[in-house]
Amino acid sequence: HGGWTSIGGAGTGGIGYDTGLSEAVSPQAATLAQNPLGYWRMTETAGVAVANLGSLGTTANGTVAGAANLNVAGPQPATFPGFEATNSAMNFDGVNDAVDVGGAGFLSNASAFTVMGWIRPAAFTATRVGLFGQNDAIEFGFIDGAASTVQIWTPGGGSLNVNYPFARGTWH
Repeated sequence: HGGWTSIGGAGTGGIGYDTGLSEAVSPQAATLAQNPLGYWRMTETAGVAVANLGSLGTTANGTVAGAANLNVAGPQPATFPGFEATNSAMNFDGVNDAVDVGGAGFLSNASAFTVMGWIRPAAFTATRVGLFGQNDAIEFGFIDGAASTVQIWTPGGGSLNVNYPFARGTWH
């Protein structure tokens, strides 16, 4: 059986794709098997450097901008099989924290690409909160103060709004 990645939530009839990988493969291995340009686990425990594990290597390393909290609990077993029991993440304030990869622009003029990530939103501090993307190439985030709608936007293709059904404070 292949693994399925759903966009919009399990069982909602949302869009997604078959990864072609066994469900027994860890999320990290499944991601790396896709040969991504950039893959930032954000498991750093100190400092501001964020390692890129993708094929661009250190040229796409990131830097923590703002005062993100490091080494907070990330998705972990048994709820999230395949992750390490000590898996950690970064916590961003939704105002001015981010991981900046600089002006790399590796999504500029790309005819096709995939962006994915784990999030665990808590309180929302603004009407529009970006989650990930590249300025003026692809942007993905919340577009309303109620955090009930996420939007993906590209300059040539317009935007897609999707109802956001997940509870605050949960990893997905």
